[in-house]
Amino acid sequence: MKTLSLSGSGWSFEIRGEEPMPAVVPGCNYHDLLRLGKIDDPFYGENERKTAWVGEADFDYTRSFTLAPEDLTAERVALSCAMLDTLCRVYVNGALVGEGRNTHIGYEFDVTQAVRAGTNTLRVEFDSPVRYAKAMAKRFTTAADINYRGRTHIRKAQCHFGWDFEPHIPISGITGEIALRFYRAARLLPMEITQSHAGGKVTVRARAQAEEFRPGTRLRVSLLSPEGELLAQAESGALEATVENPQLWWTHDLGEQPLYTVRAEAVFEDETVDAMQRRIGLRTIELNREADAYGHNFQFVLNGVPIWFFRK
Repeated sequence: MKTLSLSGSGWSFEIRGEEPMPAVVPGCNYHDLLRLGKIDDPFYGENERKTAWVGEADFDYTRSFTLAPEDLTAERVALSCAMLDTLCRVYVNGALVGEGRNTHIGYEFDVTQAVRAGTNTLRVEFDSPVRYAKAMAKRFTTAADINYRGRTHIRKAQCHFGWDFEPHIPISGITGEIALRFYRAARLLPMEITQSHAGGKVTVRARAQAEEFRPGTRLRVSLLSPEGELLAQAESGALEATVENPQLWWTHDLGEQPLYTVRAEAVFEDETVDAMQRRIGLRTIELNREADAYGHNFQFVLNGVPIWFFRK
């Protein structure tokens, strides 16, 4: 899979309807305005109040990118956005390809029909999170809030609306990496990974999934030790492997944090056309809710060992 990064300094941003200014992605409107000297540091003195207008405004981010004719031979061209904060619409060459409504999840938009050979334009339009929160507070019954009434209706970091340790700085922007991905033959979907512990051994089960664009793609799943040693591999897309002497994951005060790697590959005509990996800790975690002298316990048990949050 080919990837074309769209992060960096090739962006411009604007208060909607005003003159464009240079921007850096990943970033946000507050950071870009501060970098350009358009606002004072909102963390200093009374500047939080002086810059409150930023959260009330709409901001649009734009950049161009160039594609070669061979890039368009991919079965799927996707725009991958690790984090969009928060309420936005995404356009490629003027065509709406997707919307963002949640900071806490990544998005991948299909732009196959929107891109073209030569110069392309990407535009992300962000609506004010403050105005949205105010509108939701009027529309729905919302409990009194010491920080900001209506903030619970928007899926972004709640501390952006003020907290006991945080000023009111409700940012907007492309706050994670953004890139184009060119898929050939298949595109991997999220893996399912489980683990079970018994008799001092751990059985790891992993199942790869893919969206196939061409028949004949096979899915390979591998398990690697924390040192990178190949422990097991399956060509069927489903792996079940028993780790005889597992290196267990512990909290920092109880031991080490070794991580195993589960890797999935989509293979077409003996070529890996897409790959992903997840690092996992082998451990059991339980919540002890047994009755005690005060009512009921609320204690986590890691690998059979009770965790005490306060230690001398």
